[in-house]
This record gives sequence, C-alpha cells and structure tokens, in this order.
Amino acid sequence: DALVLARTSASVTLVHRRGTFRAEQILQQRVKSNAKIQIIWNAEVVEFVGDSKAQNPRLSAVKLKLATAAGGGGGGGGSNAAAAAANTGQTYSYRTVAVTAAFVAIGHDPNTSPFASLFPLEAGGYVSVFPCSTSSSPASPSSPSSKGSPVATCTPTAGVFAAGDAADRVYRQAVTSAGSGAAAALDAERYLSEQGLAQ
Repeated sequence: DALVLARTSASVTLVHRRGTFRAEQILQQRVKSNAKIQIIWNAEVVEFVGDSKAQNPRLSAVKLKLATAAGGGGGGGGSNAAAAAANTGQTYSYRTVAVTAAFVAIGHDPNTSPFASLFPLEAGGYVSVFPCSTSSSPASPSSPSSKGSPVATCTPTAGVFAAGDAADRVYRQAVTSAGSGAAAALDAERYLSEQGLAQ
C-alpha cells in the first residue's frame, strides 16, 4: 500500500506496529529503499487530529504511541510525553505527526475466528472454499462438479459461502474481493431458491 501511495504522493509516512516487516523480502526492500517513504517502527495511531467543527473538516495530524524497550532508543523520533508501561519492560512515548491524509491498512489476517465452529479453517485462518455444484447439495471439496460455478465460494457447510479476503490468500485486492463477493451472493441466492426459501 505504501508503494502505491508513494507513486502519487510527495511523501508517505508508514506507521508500523512492529519492529520488522513480515511481507515478502522483495517488497520490504522496495519500501525501505524508496526515498519517499519514511518508516516509524513500533508505533500505532491513537488519534486522528483535525477540526471537526469546521465547515469543511480536514485531517491535519495523527497522534502516535511509540513503544520502546526499557533502556532502548526511540521508536521513531522525539516525543512530547512518556510513561512507563507496567510489567512490560517497555516505555511509551507519544508523538504528533502532521499529515494531509491517512490510509489505514489492516493487514492480511482474515477476521474469520467467529466462524471456526462452523468448519475447520485453513492455515492462516482462511476459509476453505471450492466451486459449488448446480444442485442444492454443494459439490465435494475433493471432487467439485464440472458443471458448477468456476468461482470457488462454497464451504464444507451447506448454505454457507465465503469470498474476498476471508478465503483469498493470493490476490487480496478490492476488485477481486468484489468479484468473488458478487459470485458468493449469486450462489447464495441460487441455494435459497433451490431450498424453497427465496422470496
């Protein structure tokens, strides 16, 4: 995301909650070597600052909470306040950074834990999906129907469909999520119709 934003922005400040990246090495190197991108490690945004009462409210800054190991150096620059974190061996400092826009990226961990009781999740928390058959009974994951949907949205639980980042470990883009979401909606509509439940 930072690389994409850097194409059209004068500068990008990347606030990262850890001290290292977990993305592919080639992407890490591209971010670190991009002169437009400044990285603030071990930090999280705690407040978006702006004048909400203005006629045209605009974002003017973000307030960051930076974690520093006890006795260590700063996590990204000076601070206006500091406090000891009890029983963690860390201190926290707070820093305000002027910005004109903010882009929030939540990462690639699918928020699927509430559905773990419905079916087993794959490694990384992704929902296992396979192409649906054209009958009311979904195809088997091991032998999906050749006459079914070319898009995999069916789960091992009949009547439950998954799409987007919950099931996609490869592309993880808004446009592909929208497409698979539309397919899942159509598969769900067909399922309800075949069950006699559609209005």
